[in-house]
Amino acid sequence: TRSETELKSDNFKSGRDTGNNQPELIIVGDGPEREALESLTSRLKPKADSLKPQNIHFFGKKPKNEVLLLMRHAQFFVFPSVWYETFGLTVVEAGLQGVPALISNQSVAASFIKESETGLCFKTGDVDDLADKLVWAFSHPAEMERIGAQAKQDFEAKYSAEVNYQQLMTVYNTPFLCRISTVRS
Repeated sequence: TRSETELKSDNFKSGRDTGNNQPELIIVGDGPEREALESLTSRLKPKADSLKPQNIHFFGKKPKNEVLLLMRHAQFFVFPSVWYETFGLTVVEAGLQGVPALISNQSVAASFIKESETGLCFKTGDVDDLADKLVWAFSHPAEMERIGAQAKQDFEAKYSAEVNYQQLMTVYNTPFLCRISTVRS
């Protein structure tokens, strides 16, 4: 049998008519802010041209294979982190799926992309700049598809399992000298 995620993913991929020609927002994962986000969503009083509450979906925590399936069917991936994190693995996973990312410019993940070639950056914490990038992304689907294809090519060359294995083996097989010093008292 097919999982609930696979069925929902097929609906999103097929461009399901939501009755108001609005995009779908899929939020995957759990955390301390989920309940507050769901509450905020339920209280939205959208304008005619804004995202409708019924088009916002909270999927909760999902196994990696289901997350990747959802990513493959996404138009783009938004990484709105306000922290300079150690590594933006989800950005790499999206890129490997051929999905372009919109990334906050102060996160380390911003260093993974070439602006307008393999992704887009927006100013961290600047809702208007993010909104402008989202509008542009929705208005330029062919360009976003090109960016996603380039991201896939670029990320496969840098971050695929095969490439990482070869890099790791190079490190293991490279002799190095270690200098040990003793402290004399």
